[in-house]
Amino acid sequence: PPAGVSIAVSPSHTLTLNTDITLAGVTVNAGGTLNFSDGSTRTITLAAGGTFVNNGTAIATATSQVNCSGTATISGG
Repeated sequence: PPAGVSIAVSPSHTLTLNTDITLAGVTVNAGGTLNFSDGSTRTITLAAGGTFVNNGTAIATATSQVNCSGTATISGG
């Protein structure tokens, strides 16, 4: 996805990041999968005021990160 947008991962879909990215928001819906562990360290940076909501599955390497540029909200399980 282009930098600065919000993304949503729909049920039964998988989104695999192959680069670091800055986003306004990320929502992983129930049944969806966000994969940022393609064998490399990946970083998702949330823009100020951004949100990261995980109601599905997020898969990351031990060194992958979600960073915030200012205040952001991270929720889900």
